[in-house]
Amino acid sequence: MKKLALILVAAIGCLPPLSFAQARDLPVDDRGLKPFGSYAGRNLDSINMANGSLTLHIPFWSYPQRGDKLRLNYFINFTSNPWKTTEFCGPNACHERWQWLGPCGTQACMEGGIGIKTDQGAGFSSEIIKYRVGNIGYSYTSWSAHQPSGAIVQLAETTTPGDFRSFDGSGLLFRPSSPGVWDRDGTYGLTDPNGNYRSSLTDTLGRAIPAEVSTTDPNDLAQCDNSPLPTTSATIWNLPAPNDGTTSTAKLILCRVTIHLHKDAIDPGNGDLVFDADKPFIQNIVLPNGTKWKFEYQANEGNVTKITLPTGGSISYSWTTLQSQCEWPYTISLASRTLNAGDGTLARTWTYQWLPLVFTRLLLRPLILQATTPHIRSETVPMKPSARSFKDRAPLARCFKLCKRNTRVL
Repeated sequence: MKKLALILVAAIGCLPPLSFAQARDLPVDDRGLKPFGSYAGRNLDSINMANGSLTLHIPFWSYPQRGDKLRLNYFINFTSNPWKTTEFCGPNACHERWQWLGPCGTQACMEGGIGIKTDQGAGFSSEIIKYRVGNIGYSYTSWSAHQPSGAIVQLAETTTPGDFRSFDGSGLLFRPSSPGVWDRDGTYGLTDPNGNYRSSLTDTLGRAIPAEVSTTDPNDLAQCDNSPLPTTSATIWNLPAPNDGTTSTAKLILCRVTIHLHKDAIDPGNGDLVFDADKPFIQNIVLPNGTKWKFEYQANEGNVTKITLPTGGSISYSWTTLQSQCEWPYTISLASRTLNAGDGTLARTWTYQWLPLVFTRLLLRPLILQATTPHIRSETVPMKPSARSFKDRAPLARCFKLCKRNTRVL
């Protein structure tokens, strides 16, 4: 009888529209850096303690700006598991397919690996969620903001019609009537409260920021490493030299390699599709003084496996696969992190173990199903599963499948 009651509660939890909207942002799906999150790591990288995902946030290049609100700070960014599933429907049935997000964050991306981004300015997107309860169809628009770290922040409408705010402590405000996202300090897009403005091409002091251009110059290509993979293309980025009073530039060379990405079909028997494609990944960033950053990647999944710093030190990562009986067939989580200073001292390794995904029911209004991933580190005590945990996860997995089949994301 208790088992039947749990199945009934789980099935009911799938029906309200807001419960599904919240379920799309479960901790197992978290990417990037969010306020009040639990992270391990150092100044260059952070590991999410809820799901084992990795975010790189390496300071790279900076220009001072007019005023104290706007910034033009470039950083090297990477967020692990840059995938999502999308649904496509034919005349008779609907199927699932994988989509590669890469450094683009929220949309299908032509590239992969690390990206060089600015640390200010949030984008936004919307999804029309359609679902059915019995024979009645419903729909609503779900809005979210995208932060430079790769975090996707859900927005909820306030008591002021047309105002949507984040509810994770990031302090973001969005108004669809005047598309743009306000930061908590009053900066709107790339305009501060005093009217100072910068674009992707010009900063507040009038410096022009050019785009990358392709190069086939043998002298440029000779500075790229051909290990572990051969260089397939390169671009030059001629940035203004900071504060030197001239029009001189600093020449950067970005060397790319080809990485093969592959994901098996989620449910081949249902007609779901395999993802199989080659993408260009940045392997080297050559600095003006000839030193370079080097990045290595995991085959098929595209996660970073090693960073070699210009100083000669390195950070290495290994990955593990966690099976799940929920909406996600599995997730790739960090298994270890090794720091080697490159100065002859012993390397130091941190290892991570992640327990199977457990689902708990939170008694909120509206009802929200939230996934929690207890974890163990060598110096911590594992979290105890809630007394309300569903011991039999198969009914809950079927519940999520029911939600997906009754929901269309357009």
